[in-house]
Amino acid sequence: MEGHHLQSPRRKKFKVTPFAGKVMNNVFWDIEDVILVHVMPRGEAINSQDYITH
Repeated sequence: MEGHHLQSPRRKKFKVTPFAGKVMNNVFWDIEDVILVHVMPRGEAINSQDYITH
């Protein structure tokens, strides 16, 4: 047990939730604004067809 003052705030316990999974987020922008945000699920890679269509 750690020593503490009676007026000290109690230690907070944080709730841990499982991580949903990894994604790859590709963001393209220019000097004015975001042009495109493309989210790809885990295991997928950018190929030439994705690059051309997005």
